Amino acid sequence: MTAQSHLRGLPAGPFVSPDWLAARLDDPGVVVIDTRGRVPAPGAAPASMRADFDEAHLPGAQFVDWFSDFVDVDDPVPNQLAGPARATAAAARLGIGADTVVVAYDDYHSIFAGRLWWALRALGHDAVRVLDGGWTGWVAGGHPVSNEAAAPLGGSATGEPFVARPVEELRWMVDDVASRTPEVVLVDARSREHTRERRRDARERRTTSKSATAATEASTLPRAPAQPPPPNALETPKVSVAATTTTEA
Repeated sequence: MTAQSHLRGLPAGPFVSPDWLAARLDDPGVVVIDTRGRVPAPGAAPASMRADFDEAHLPGAQFVDWFSDFVDVDDPVPNQLAGPARATAAAARLGIGADTVVVAYDDYHSIFAGRLWWALRALGHDAVRVLDGGWTGWVAGGHPVSNEAAAPLGGSATGEPFVARPVEELRWMVDDVASRTPEVVLVDARSREHTRERRRDARERRTTSKSATAATEASTLPRAPAQPPPPNALETPKVSVAATTTTEA
């Protein structure tokens, strides 16, 4: 295939089918990215799946760890999008050029692949798609896999390098969300388990806060002075036993 053949017939939507990708695995203008990982529980360390990639992956795929690649590691808020310089360097290392088609996949409901799809678009690279069905669909369809180490491509096969240029309208900040118009709908795309854990933590914090407040208020209430016991309080109570008379018939 020629270096530009990857651009012909590229689906307009965010997905490409396994068959579409299988027919283009040898195209130098298509870079396949394995983004397998797991969303950590609140308070837990991030978990990539590099070991799974080393065991088996799509032929020629490159591995991206979302918790370190395309991420601003100096930002105090975890997993924020990398700046232009870091993103440009990461793209070059993976062989992503200005005209490269990037196809990302994972095995976790396309959460990580979808994140990379958004990140590249937010950095100015539109030719990125998510593999429909991900790793699971690829394997189930009988498509080839490999355990060969993927050598870093180190530059674009299509010639022109990709230079990250942030697209501001694809990344809203806190103030943008706070000032949104009624026509803008916010969608919480976190996993059900993740949101359930967050809600439970919030409930526990509210309960703890209420308990602590009640205890504080109780400790500040005026105490009644101690009263001496009544005079007969320490006497042993007398028990009255009624006599029972048995009459024989």
